[in-house]
Amino acid sequence: SEFTRNRLSGNEGIKNTLFSFISIEQTGGRKAIIGTFSAHATVLGAKNLELSGDYPGYWERRIENKIADLAMFCGGSMGSQSPVGSKDGFENAELIGETLAERTVEKLAGIRKQERNILTSLSLKIDLPEYHFRLSKNRNLTTGISNILMISPKNVYLQGLRINNLLWIFTPGDFSGEYAAELRNELSNKGFEAIVSGYNGSYIGYIIPGKYFYTKHYEPLMMGWFGPTMGDYAMDLIEKITQSLSECK
Repeated sequence: SEFTRNRLSGNEGIKNTLFSFISIEQTGGRKAIIGTFSAHATVLGAKNLELSGDYPGYWERRIENKIADLAMFCGGSMGSQSPVGSKDGFENAELIGETLAERTVEKLAGIRKQERNILTSLSLKIDLPEYHFRLSKNRNLTTGISNILMISPKNVYLQGLRINNLLWIFTPGDFSGEYAAELRNELSNKGFEAIVSGYNGSYIGYIIPGKYFYTKHYEPLMMGWFGPTMGDYAMDLIEKITQSLSECK
C-alpha cells in the first residue's frame, strides 16, 4: 500500500494495493513468474526522456536474477492509481520494483504448486455507448462531431481467464483500482481470488466510478469518453463473466 495512491480521492481513498503473481514451473525445472500491480509505471515522470522499464523493469530483473528463468509484468487496474515512494527518479523506480520483487520471493517460498489445474477462458465482445465528450458539466460535444474527431474503437472485448480459484479479468482501458478492489472483495466471499488488468486489445479510455465523472480531474474530463455510466456498465458485464467462469468445473 505504501507504493500507490488514489489520485482522484487522495491517498486515503480506496486503492487496489495487492501485488499479485502466478508461478509456473515446467517439468524439468524452468520457472516463470507473471506479476501484476496497479500503480501506473510513471515513477520517472514526463521530464525523463530515456527509454526505461520504470519500476516493472527493476522487478523483472531482480526476479530473473534471483529465482526465475522468465519474469513478466502485466499492468493491473491502474485507473486513478499513481506510484509513490520515498526517493526520486530512477532511485524511486528501483526502490519500488526491487521491494516488490523481494516480497514476491518471500511469498514464493510458501507456495505449493498443483500439477492438475482448472483452466478456462471467456471473451465477450461489448457494444459501446455513444461518445460523451464533456465541454462543461452541462454540455457535451454532439455525437456526430465526436465521431468525426475520433473514430469509435472496434472489436472491443472484455475477457476472463480462470486458473483454479483465480479469476483474471482483462479490460480494454484504464480500469479503476477502486472497482478492482470492490470486485476482489466480492469474489473473496465466494472463495475466489481476483486480478484485473487493463490495456487489453482495444482502448476505450478510463473506466472509473460515475461519482467522479463531473469532477475536474483529467481522467473523467478528458478520458471519460463514454459517459458517467460506462464504469457501472463494465462492472455489470464483468460480474457476468466472473459468474460464468466460477461455475465451470
